Amino acid sequence: MDTIRDYLENLFKNVPQTPAAEKAKANLLATMEDHYQALIDEGKSENEAIGAVISEFGSIDELLEELGIAKEEKADAIDAITIDEGENYFSMIHKFALYISLGVVLSCAACASIVLFADSHREVLGLVGFFLIAALAVGLFVAGGMEYSKQNRKLNDRPLTREVREFAAEQVEGYTKSFTFSLIAGIFMCIISVTPIFLFGDQVGVSLFLLLAGLGSFLIIYGSITYNGFRKLADGAIFIADEDEPGPRASEEIYGEHAPKIMVFNKIYWPLIVVIYLGFSFFTNSWAFSWMVFPLAGVLHEAIAAALKIKH
Repeated sequence: MDTIRDYLENLFKNVPQTPAAEKAKANLLATMEDHYQALIDEGKSENEAIGAVISEFGSIDELLEELGIAKEEKADAIDAITIDEGENYFSMIHKFALYISLGVVLSCAACASIVLFADSHREVLGLVGFFLIAALAVGLFVAGGMEYSKQNRKLNDRPLTREVREFAAEQVEGYTKSFTFSLIAGIFMCIISVTPIFLFGDQVGVSLFLLLAGLGSFLIIYGSITYNGFRKLADGAIFIADEDEPGPRASEEIYGEHAPKIMVFNKIYWPLIVVIYLGFSFFTNSWAFSWMVFPLAGVLHEAIAAALKIKH
């Protein structure tokens, strides 16, 4: 019975607390409890009865529309992410993925330049090639990172309408095959990248190895960034730019009434861990193993955050 009450509370979470809404929730709870008791009397188990009651419950949007009650997300429509913003975000993700993956390829090419001209009279060419290619790679990293950060700040902690989520889900579904192909091809290329070392010897072989490994990394990184970027708009009701630091709305969506606690907790937790680490290390002179406090603190942090999360 408590499961049904919790289910209703979660459904009405974003509904304004008006007398009409409270009355509708109370009537609906009474109806569902009566139906649950009838199923129990018929010999159904508790789990079967709860499942049947919930599955027979209609859409809350239809119920609210019949009662003339608007959900709070409609009141937030002025701040919600629009389809145009979603399309711009997808374009940015493609661009960001291209810049980062190309930067990785160029970084490998810069190292290949050093190796190719080593142990010869053309070391200067290798160094010049290294610095020129590396500079281009860094430029791509910086440009991609700045654009990505700008777009994420713009969308962070804003509501995702059903229309945007459905549009994003279509993009995810459409890109799934390409993502799978890029992963398989990239992993395969990384595996065979060692072949030139055995075929061509040291300098040429290692240079080709770096280039092939870079191309394999390009496919893996480009596909992964694009796919996960699309999923950011498809999952959840609030856009979260940084999973480690969700905004006020996202925190409320994830942690419910515990949101203020988790926000304070996140602000003081890691600085406190650093203080504990330094203090313990100085007083015990155990620098060799005191660093283990950080992985242990990470596990503890995740456990506490999971305990405070609301159950949907």
